[in-house]
Amino acid sequence: MSISRREFLELSLVGSLLTACNRFGIDPTKISIPTGTPTPPIPTEATPTTRPTETRLPETNYVDNRLVRYGYELADWTVNGQRMVKKFPEIAQAVELLTDKKNPAEIISFIELPITFDFIDIDKEFSNLHFLGNAISENQAIMLLTDDSGNVVSAKVWGDIFFTLNLHSGLENSDVAKVLLYHHSQQILDFNQYTKAFRKLLERQNKSFKVVSAEGFKVNEDMENYSVAINMQNLMNEQNLPPFFNIMLLLGGHIRTAIAEATWLSEFQEGRVSMPYGFESMLATFDGTRKFMELKNLIRKNNGIYEWTSENGPPDIEDPTFIDLVDEMLIFFSQQELQAHLLGPYHNIDVRDLHYIPDHKDTSGALRSIDHISLEV
Repeated sequence: MSISRREFLELSLVGSLLTACNRFGIDPTKISIPTGTPTPPIPTEATPTTRPTETRLPETNYVDNRLVRYGYELADWTVNGQRMVKKFPEIAQAVELLTDKKNPAEIISFIELPITFDFIDIDKEFSNLHFLGNAISENQAIMLLTDDSGNVVSAKVWGDIFFTLNLHSGLENSDVAKVLLYHHSQQILDFNQYTKAFRKLLERQNKSFKVVSAEGFKVNEDMENYSVAINMQNLMNEQNLPPFFNIMLLLGGHIRTAIAEATWLSEFQEGRVSMPYGFESMLATFDGTRKFMELKNLIRKNNGIYEWTSENGPPDIEDPTFIDLVDEMLIFFSQQELQAHLLGPYHNIDVRDLHYIPDHKDTSGALRSIDHISLEV
């Protein structure tokens, strides 16, 4: 189904109305709604607000239909006469994802659709990407992890991954919402590259991985890399070690979307946009990202817009130096004592311990017993 831009904006307003009704316990069927589309009158205290009669959001296949609104806002983002979506290909890809024009299964073969969306009200947690993986039956496939001493342990193969983009309810109608949801959309678009890069890091530390599957059951490379990342992440959590895959996905997301965060911050500092009351600490995160990326000579400001210094765009996740960049960013934020929502529980991590990977023989067997794992970044 296709709709006009005007129809979409009208439907978005209706979605906000229904959200408010649910939040305050109002039955929307009891609200008196005028018919037709009259010309808005000059507002006075005695003039009631005209509510649209249409109550249906656009139908979507790949993402929660409430995300489409933010995708169009990102598509319309214009700074000094330049549309960000036209200037940066990675933003254009995120717009396609958020507006339901790109099938995420073309990127992540084992994704479960649609990508969902939810509002959160947790203090100091402005937004996050939540993902949940389900284990494949051991009768279909298992993974064998071997360390450099020859120790072997069997673990789950993971698939059917669900993604949820979360946004604090207080930011629902804010201008910054499109930047936060762009950040998490980019994490989804890059997800396979993160799992591949993490596996390469483990293999450089003499770890090896092999999938044994039943006849006729196929585990593709994407599922295998994801299984490696989740199994090792779980093992490190069991031993109270820094969860590097989470940290790489979290900080890597800020690295890969730095031009958007820095440009929006510049707009805020020039008084073009505002930040809702109570969320000002988010500015420290954007400012820290900007300072770090400028320090590394990866972004620069040009005509009011931050752009990449490299013709190739943002840093490549699969380049071995990307992991070094994540390390350096963690150190930078720790030294600056800028915790905000960027580092969260990771602000006290000693980067020297970040890449220590435990021997598989130390596991208690939890890798074999867990059936699903849920993570947030």
